[in-house]
Amino acid sequence: MCGRYSLDDLDLARIAQFFASESTIGPATSTWQPSYNVCPMTHEPIVVQDHEGRRLGLTRWGWKRPFLKNRPLINARGDDILTGKTTMFSKALRERRCVIPAANFYEWRRDEHDKPLAPYAIAMLNKPIFGMAGLWETEYEDGCMIGTHLVLTVQPNSVMAPIHDREPMILRSAADVDCWLNPASTVTDIADLLIPVPSDDMRIWQVSKAVNSIKNKGPELVVPVIKDQNFLWN
Repeated sequence: MCGRYSLDDLDLARIAQFFASESTIGPATSTWQPSYNVCPMTHEPIVVQDHEGRRLGLTRWGWKRPFLKNRPLINARGDDILTGKTTMFSKALRERRCVIPAANFYEWRRDEHDKPLAPYAIAMLNKPIFGMAGLWETEYEDGCMIGTHLVLTVQPNSVMAPIHDREPMILRSAADVDCWLNPASTVTDIADLLIPVPSDDMRIWQVSKAVNSIKNKGPELVVPVIKDQNFLWN
């Protein structure tokens, strides 16, 4: 699962440039504020591509569904969608793929009773920003049509597995981003992307429990609680 992430001191112009976006779409991007603690139901940058080119816009993180009541759908299992085990996302996988920019994401290690023990920040080694694979669609909210998105997840790698049984589907290179966003890419073309990131490409460190509160948004959230800790397991 991915329920929180960080998109900190990067402005939208730099994010768009990083993902080779040609323009912006959606609500006024001037209202967006960087955050070290992005949470569901906020409007965040995504990158999409269609016949008009590659564009960056703000969409709400979370799909609403009547059967979920007040809980938005923020993740979907990419491997289950690809194999046909889950069919409700099949059309979106074919036609409405997106990339969600992030600087790191957070996950909580839990005990045998599923109680959270400690939060961890997870980033890509030597990369200030990366793209999580997602799906987008449009929904009505307060009488207006808005864009929404969710994050795809895959099985965890060996360093993530002790923390959680899923991790975001991360696009490791510009070529992966191009393949994922290309409308001409088939499900067969993108199948090889639905894999965990190699453990050696990932940096993990324990952070303060201040990240537990969505009211906290500042850079102190990504400061390691253990000095010089680079990885979870030594």
